[in-house]
Amino acid sequence: MIGFGQQSDTCIANQNFKIVVIGSSTAAGSGPSSVDSAWVWRYRSYLESININNEVINLAQGGYTTNHLMPTGFSWPYNGTISYADSTRNISKALSLNPDGIIVNLPSNDAAYSYTINYTMSNFDAIYNEAKSKGVPIWICTTQPRNFSNTNQILLQISCLDSIISRYGNFTLNFWNTIADSNNWIDSQYDCGDGIHLNDAGHAVLYNRVKQSLILEEIVKAKIPKVFLGNDTSVTSITLDAGYNSSSYLWSDGSILQYLQLPNNFYNGNSWHTISVIVTDSNSCVNSDTIKINFTPTGVNNVSPKDKRICKLFNLLGKETTGANNKPLLYLYDDGTVEKRIVIE
Repeated sequence: MIGFGQQSDTCIANQNFKIVVIGSSTAAGSGPSSVDSAWVWRYRSYLESININNEVINLAQGGYTTNHLMPTGFSWPYNGTISYADSTRNISKALSLNPDGIIVNLPSNDAAYSYTINYTMSNFDAIYNEAKSKGVPIWICTTQPRNFSNTNQILLQISCLDSIISRYGNFTLNFWNTIADSNNWIDSQYDCGDGIHLNDAGHAVLYNRVKQSLILEEIVKAKIPKVFLGNDTSVTSITLDAGYNSSSYLWSDGSILQYLQLPNNFYNGNSWHTISVIVTDSNSCVNSDTIKINFTPTGVNNVSPKDKRICKLFNLLGKETTGANNKPLLYLYDDGTVEKRIVIE
């Protein structure tokens, strides 16, 4: 399958997206001169400029750690009592809102409590896996620099930064680089003054990181038309299916229908030919696939009988059947190929 990578602006603008943000004070808007300058509010305005129906729901709460965002029911000891994950602002609540994507922003509070790196990453894993188990893409923001006087807490921050990047890969949002100075504190030009939170300029850096991560482009991959022409194969004839629920089809031979029927005399001689199709749905989202076929008009097939078995039979209207003599049928094989055949009684 070739497929299309980054989709067009039209494809994205024609769809509605809901992003839920969970986290602590930075995501809640602390630091800048007004909340409109905070990265979450900037990102909301950006998504609304693409489509006014896009949503960014912010569940963040100042002071929260990974504990607070764990799935509902999670508990931990605190000051002689038992504390529980916040069911109104945690990953469970975020998932209950049926989001298209989730962003987790927890800059430094775990290190402030001197939680071990193994403990913090175990919590991050639980949050991340909870979303993935529901089929919802989730992005984890790295730690952010904080003016800790305790060297061990700075080392915890750096270790967490490296672990998040290593573990979550492309689903990481790097909120450390640029913001940190050579001492791993907040660079003075981004410090709001308390050594913990970022000013307008700092939040602008975070906003641009989120914007440049192409979150909507990643989400839309699951929504583009599905098309799979099958594995490369040798056949005497074949009918290719580009899938349904698409607005338009364009085959490499110029055909524009869902199905492309290639009889055994379509190409002359035993040779491999590349056939491709581009499909476009009603949102102008595009996908494609390519297959290589060796047409063997003489009936000599390079695939041995033991490697190719009939899975299903369909009539020419696409309805599954048990078979009938003297009528043309479509034979679907276990290698993904389809042949049109007729059995003469």
